[in-house]
Amino acid sequence: MKAYNFGVWLVLVIAEAGGQAAARIRVWRALKALGAAVVRDGVYLLPDRDDLRVKLAEQRAEIIDAGGHALLFAAPGIDPDDTATFRQFFDRSADYAAIAASARGLGAEIGHQPEGKARRALRALQRRYENVESIDYFRTPARSDASNEIAAAKAAFTARFSRYTR
Repeated sequence: MKAYNFGVWLVLVIAEAGGQAAARIRVWRALKALGAAVVRDGVYLLPDRDDLRVKLAEQRAEIIDAGGHALLFAAPGIDPDDTATFRQFFDRSADYAAIAASARGLGAEIGHQPEGKARRALRALQRRYENVESIDYFRTPARSDASNEIAAAKAAFTARFSRYTR
């Protein structure tokens, strides 16, 4: 996990996205994949981390290359009340709850599925978890519930399909 500079936020302001629709879509997808919070149309927020600063700078460059205008800056000295509000933008509890529910369902269905299908479902669930975890900048408490449910589904898989448990 990377260190954060709490109270400092990275802000990307897209004043004009440029005329290339493909570039706008690439930037939007990249910002979504980073888990950037949309403060308002064209204003994106992330915690201040070196790796995120680099990724936002890449998106800014792409916007400029597409003929648009964008600013990237760090916003230090944010009031603690605002920091708490900003952190709410990054609450991944609902994502983890959905993953935990899927893991419970998969664990219950393992006995009724062929091994290949169950294995693929477990891998897909693990990828979902890893994607959410990669943008869980403030370690949402629900993370451990999802992890535990995935572990239980994996245990059910092993119990069902391991040749040593039959």
